Amino acid sequence: MKLVQSLLFSFLFVLVPTIMYSKTDSIHHKMIADLDIIKNTFEVMYAPKDWKKSYAGWDLDEQISLAKSQVHSNPNMSIKEFQSVLKGFCNSTRDYHVGITFYSTEAAYLPFRVQSGGQGRYFLTWIDNVQVPPTWNVGDEVLLFDGIPTDDAIAQIKSTDLGNPESLTDQGLAEIFLTARLGSLGKQVPKGRVFVTLKHRDGTVFDYPMRWDYTPEKITHTPFAQAMAMSFNKKDAGANSSSMPKKSLWSHSFFKKEMTAGFYKGYLDALSPYKGDEARLIGSRIGFLPDLGQLIWASDYTSYFDAYLYENEQHQIIGYVRIPDYLGIDAGAREFQHLMDLFERTSDALVIDQTNNPGGHLFHVYALGSMLSEYPLHVPSHRVSLTQEDIYFAYDALDEIHSTEMGRLMAHEDTEDAEEPTLTGYPITLNVIFGLIRYFNFIIDEWDAGRSITQVAPMYGIDYIWPSPSVQYTKPILFMVNHLAFSCGDFLPAILQDNNRATIFGTRTAGAGGYVLSHAYPNRFGISHFSFTGSIAERVDSSVLENLGVVPDIIYEVTAADLQNNYKDYVNAVNAAVMDLISPKPLEQFEVDEL
Repeated sequence: MKLVQSLLFSFLFVLVPTIMYSKTDSIHHKMIADLDIIKNTFEVMYAPKDWKKSYAGWDLDEQISLAKSQVHSNPNMSIKEFQSVLKGFCNSTRDYHVGITFYSTEAAYLPFRVQSGGQGRYFLTWIDNVQVPPTWNVGDEVLLFDGIPTDDAIAQIKSTDLGNPESLTDQGLAEIFLTARLGSLGKQVPKGRVFVTLKHRDGTVFDYPMRWDYTPEKITHTPFAQAMAMSFNKKDAGANSSSMPKKSLWSHSFFKKEMTAGFYKGYLDALSPYKGDEARLIGSRIGFLPDLGQLIWASDYTSYFDAYLYENEQHQIIGYVRIPDYLGIDAGAREFQHLMDLFERTSDALVIDQTNNPGGHLFHVYALGSMLSEYPLHVPSHRVSLTQEDIYFAYDALDEIHSTEMGRLMAHEDTEDAEEPTLTGYPITLNVIFGLIRYFNFIIDEWDAGRSITQVAPMYGIDYIWPSPSVQYTKPILFMVNHLAFSCGDFLPAILQDNNRATIFGTRTAGAGGYVLSHAYPNRFGISHFSFTGSIAERVDSSVLENLGVVPDIIYEVTAADLQNNYKDYVNAVNAAVMDLISPKPLEQFEVDEL
């Protein structure tokens, strides 16, 4: 009997570790398999591969091997830890289109936001008056965050959560994520108490205990669950869809490729319901600046655009419009048309505020751009990644264009009352159709020549934005940008700068220079989807937008004085720049070193 018990014990002693090992080994195998899926997607469709190699020494094989080694070196790797590995791979690309989103309900917020005023100093730029002590005010300096200098806390976020810590864009994102931690973006989410040390405007310093507004994770992360989450809709996120259009050629996702920051959808979904427009910052309807002068007229608060007319100190009338994003629809383009008509008739110059813009749709950029010039605007061209799906759609679209669209356009010329279809506000004219025909034939020829990434060509066959037949704004334009302007927020200022149509003011844009695609697949690690760049754009001078962004003609960085005095110096700088556009200094007034 004792012999039987001894044998049974020995058997269990061997069997239990074997079962545990097989489970762990299985999980590691699935993690490695997921990394192979991501690697294959990037091999096939990541357009900036060569540019990333030359710009930052980035290599896909090396980064995937590094991620796999992290998995192998941790035999007890948790789901959260694997998500951090995936996020680290995405960050390695230094690409603001590349990102990964997870199914997670966990989040934590603090009821304030900070911003750097330079020299490692940080100030409150937004507070929720209901939740912070009554002694708090915008402009108070944040000396310590949870016991460490605020600059060190920001540096930690840049090091662990972002991929390009030397950039102003990563700096701005770290400032946002200091007080907004989202599990859906793969961040470590804190809870409990945190101490904030403020230096008030009167010089007094106080420590304030705060508590994270914490939402727990409701989704249990067990790798042995039988169900595989797969509810992400690729079409909604701008990914190519294998199904062909049923109702209209123009409803296909081919024409709806988004050009937005990779993190923005998760950021918007998680943050905007929490505090509304002000807390969003990126994509908010209202900009961070106060009114630039004495208001004469202002748009209604229900309008898509925050816009107004103001009088400057020289009694000139200046228009102002904020473009919060380029995700707009036809109604937004029509509202912009009415604004440009009003400003053309009444203003001496126009200020366009495109700071903190997440991007959107290229056709919406073209729609708005067509109303900002009386002459054609040359646009960037792209090298795009191709698959059989693109070629299949190209052949199908060419058939539909020849069989239906050409006839429709001819009928439209004979019947002026016929309604002309648009793509997010950009009219589908005969010129657009001819451009699309050239473009579809181009990508077919590129594929037949054996290229998976094309040579450079105008996206959708549109090489120029032609002036809107309805309205064109012809006066001087000051175009405000910053380091939190992404993708389409890179493209419109690049177009206006390349064509000498506007003076760009602010800090360099993020440098997300292409369109973004998304991919989702069945998995057991909470991955909703990951995004990547499907094209790489070249400006008129053949320089790329990716990573380099748009360098303003007038560089202005927010200062500590701005953050403490309601951006007084910033407003003065904007108005001075506008004044120079309206009334340039005579040549004899320039200093010698300006010539």
